[in-house]
This record gives sequence, C-alpha cells and structure tokens, in this order.
Amino acid sequence: MSETKIVYDPRQSTEAGYWTLTPSSSPPLEARHRKTLLNLLFWLTYTDGGREFLRENRMPDKSEDEVRKALRARFVDDYGIIDEGLLGALIDGHIAAVRWTLEDRRMPDVEAKKNREHWERVYQHNLAFIMWSLWEDAMGIDFSMVW
Repeated sequence: MSETKIVYDPRQSTEAGYWTLTPSSSPPLEARHRKTLLNLLFWLTYTDGGREFLRENRMPDKSEDEVRKALRARFVDDYGIIDEGLLGALIDGHIAAVRWTLEDRRMPDVEAKKNREHWERVYQHNLAFIMWSLWEDAMGIDFSMVW
C-alpha cells in the first residue's frame, strides 16, 4: 500500500459548503442517541457551529492547554464521549491538524518539512483510531436507531 498524504487546499476553509440544518418534522432524537461519536463528527464536519468551534479553539490564538480543556468539555458534556482513548484521539488529532497547517504555512525549509511530516503522521494515527471507534459503534446494537 502506498503512503497516504494530506493534500492541503488553501481554499477549503473558505469555500467549503456546509449543510444548513433546518427543523425537521421527525421526532427529536432521544437523549441517549444524541450523545454519540457519529453525531459529534457530523457536527464538527458539516455544520457552521462545529467548524466555528474548531476555528475558535486552536493555537496560536489559545494555548494548547486551553484548547484541550475546551474540546474535552464540549465532547464530554454535549456528546457523551467518556472513553479516554477516544477523547485523546479526538483532541490530539485536532491539535496535530492545527500544528500541521501552521508548519505548512512556514517558510519552506528542511525543519518545517520535517515538522509537517511528523504532525501529518500524528494526525493520521489519531484519525485511524477515531474511524475504528466509529466502526466499533456501528457494530453495536443501538447504531441503527432513528437519527
């Protein structure tokens, strides 16, 4: 298998479309179905609120400690993520992605390239764990409940 690389598209953060969530006539999710990894990932990826939350919580605007605390609080309180391994992967993955983009924007030198490659590997490792956790959730008896 060939090595995978992150292809950074500078337009992505400004031109990517988001879903506009509108009220549904379907009954609301039961509380236990709202607090899932799938709902967290949907919120972070496809909604303005989720993307804005990630943009507000990144270095160098905030310290790494502040970012970790903010992400942990939101992920635990709003989405019920309590597994320490998964919390670590979600938070470390976000921090690695931010550091990767910061290194990518630095002057192209050998040190920046080395740092960029390091953070890319850290991000990939954490993303793989998150995807495995999502798959594990999918194999559970409650996954196919009404969303």
